[in-house]
Amino acid sequence: CTCAYVCVQLFYPAADAAISYTSYSSALRREDWDRQRLETLSEPLVQEFQRWDSYLDGRQWLGRDDGPGQSDIFFIPLLMYMNRFGFDYQQREFSNLARYFAVAKQRPSVTETWPPHWLTSDGDPTFAIA
Repeated sequence: CTCAYVCVQLFYPAADAAISYTSYSSALRREDWDRQRLETLSEPLVQEFQRWDSYLDGRQWLGRDDGPGQSDIFFIPLLMYMNRFGFDYQQREFSNLARYFAVAKQRPSVTETWPPHWLTSDGDPTFAIA
């Protein structure tokens, strides 16, 4: 599945660079984050989301029109994870991803498997736009 390859080879490494900078450095406090460095680290991720936003133009799902397929099964958890780290698709003007995300998170398979602590705690603001 192309989406699985993209998730493993492009999205996660791009996200990990920024998340490692903000979340895994015990010496770095949130108020000390270098926003320019964070934007630079996030740029490959943003570019990849731009590409996938265009793939969803006029489409309900990635690979099929009648419901989610294998590509969606890989992609939806990635979107949920990135949203947990403050990535707001609507705010970044990824209208297709925002629509897709809104529909996907209403699916029973998603709501039933959402990590319970995500419902009762704030996420990390690594990708939030200041």
